[in-house]
Amino acid sequence: MPWLLLFEYVKRAEWAAVAPVPLTILAALLIGTGMSSLAAEYAVDWLMGGHSAPLALLVMRRLPAVGATLLLLLLARRQISEATRRSENVEESDQIDFVRTHAARIRWIAAADNYLEFHVDGGIWTKRLTMRQATEALAPLGFFRIHRSYIVNRLFVAHVERMGSNPVIILKDDKTLPIGKAFRANLGRLD
Repeated sequence: MPWLLLFEYVKRAEWAAVAPVPLTILAALLIGTGMSSLAAEYAVDWLMGGHSAPLALLVMRRLPAVGATLLLLLLARRQISEATRRSENVEESDQIDFVRTHAARIRWIAAADNYLEFHVDGGIWTKRLTMRQATEALAPLGFFRIHRSYIVNRLFVAHVERMGSNPVIILKDDKTLPIGKAFRANLGRLD
């Protein structure tokens, strides 16, 4: 379990920063995870009243986990570099043109870090655009912003209702999206 947590931590840090974690920090994290894993095993053995295996055996038993963690991190880094390369090759105007061309299929849009997730009937498309770019490109086609993280297609809105003191938009597929205070004035576009 500690190795999986280490992998997830490093992967998320690298995706958020779009830069690899330095090798010295990665080595320190691996050593720290190994030491905490050994300490946990010794503590459990001590609490159970048993005797621990020799230290060399305990270290050897962790080598496959270390190897698997390093392999997963290398594969994740490869995916990051491929995603970055692909997004740099696609021009912003090409992405906007693609989104406009397929606007009739887009139900709603969600912000996802430096990308937008376009929710369509067949799944989710991810494009490297800002919320402002998507709003400007799609506003003439019946889209409007309802939250700092959401844009909806007016054609897929079923109705607006209150949940507590906050209004929400209910889409025709029963998806519920919050309405931000700063964007409540945009609800007039439903008329």
